[in-house]
Amino acid sequence: MAVKVLYEVDAIDLKRADRWKRILRSAAMFIFQLFFIFILASIFGIFGLLIFILAVYVFLPAPFIPTPSKYKITNQGVMLDERRMFSFKKESKLRANEERKFVSILHHRKGETLRLYTHEPKKLIKILDKLIPKSG
Repeated sequence: MAVKVLYEVDAIDLKRADRWKRILRSAAMFIFQLFFIFILASIFGIFGLLIFILAVYVFLPAPFIPTPSKYKITNQGVMLDERRMFSFKKESKLRANEERKFVSILHHRKGETLRLYTHEPKKLIKILDKLIPKSG
């Protein structure tokens, strides 16, 4: 099957304008995870580290979210660059932030997995909604 480009964007300006909010979010998540590992280690000792690793893998949100400056939406997923493709999962959900001009692709347990900046968040939501496999 041929890859069809449904939407293409160069969002360097939007990503640059929102840089400090992304940095603050990442720093807050990193500090929260350090605090969480400290609590677990003080209660459970070395076993707390294993609990933390399991929690990171299963439900803790990632401190750093992939945010491409340029991307293409295809019928197979989001082409982040010429070599990397982000495929949609059944449990994926979408959330638009009109004020900051981005669309988040969310995992049902771990939160945001990809952030796509765009000048047209509503249009991008409509395109992505058609591409995400429906459960059931």
